[in-house]
Amino acid sequence: MVPSVQQCMDNLVGVFHSYSKKEGDKYMLNYAELKLLLNKELSAYLGACKNPSRVNEIMSDMDKNKDGAVDFQEFVTIVAKLTVLCHDFFVGTDKVSPKPGWMRGVFRVAGEEEHAEQRAERN
Repeated sequence: MVPSVQQCMDNLVGVFHSYSKKEGDKYMLNYAELKLLLNKELSAYLGACKNPSRVNEIMSDMDKNKDGAVDFQEFVTIVAKLTVLCHDFFVGTDKVSPKPGWMRGVFRVAGEEEHAEQRAERN
């Protein structure tokens, strides 16, 4: 039996490569591949990313080196941040398991806090 954390790591690698190999560089996610991944794999957390500006914003956030694509390290960094948000949401609550759609509120609040921090930095 494969340990749970190892299985999660294997799944992350597998999911990334199942999308990155669809077009161009098999080690990078381009815009179309990222959009497909977000809509199929993270839709419960992010909602369907039908708005192109939202997908562009997510791509920009993930693409730290600004090369127009997301490599595995950039992908895992965002997944880790999302995982921390999930964890932080439940710290101090008595909830054992989340209900469907619960993450939408977490990311909306986290996004508003991040945007407020960015606005404060600019001012």
